[in-house]
Amino acid sequence: MDISLGGTPIIELQERWYSEIRRGRAFAFSDDRGPTVGSFSHIQLFNPAASGVIVITRYAVFATGAGAALEVHTWNTAAVNLSGTGVNLLNGGAGSAARVRWEDNAARQGTSFLSVLVAASDARNILPDWICELDAGEGLTVVPNATNVRLIGGFFWIELPV
Repeated sequence: MDISLGGTPIIELQERWYSEIRRGRAFAFSDDRGPTVGSFSHIQLFNPAASGVIVITRYAVFATGAGAALEVHTWNTAAVNLSGTGVNLLNGGAGSAARVRWEDNAARQGTSFLSVLVAASDARNILPDWICELDAGEGLTVVPNATNVRLIGGFFWIELPV
């Protein structure tokens, strides 16, 4: 990316996103985890081992059913349950190598690196653009900071061949 004053970097990043959509390498997927008594709801973007791709996260749009802080964690173990394969944003393109997974657990999993306060039912992009790169076997997880909280949201990402 070129660095300059003005809007050039943002324009270049937007063009990168559009070009990856046109190449069939941009994906999205979401989930809705209802509140579970005594458990933290996790939604994870996971790049499986031997996937053959690098995953770069563009957005993570999330909300809670009750006002709570959302934490973003690195968690390099696949969550137990599969939500689904990313939908290709080039309509009709192949599904993603990365998976969106979920797990309800009595403890928050992974290592927290960001916490964001979100008002109830206020969906928002909780991460800066292009927040992280996931190599094979790595995951990015969103989890509320309290148990028994509904978690709604999903990820937008691109996949680049290794």
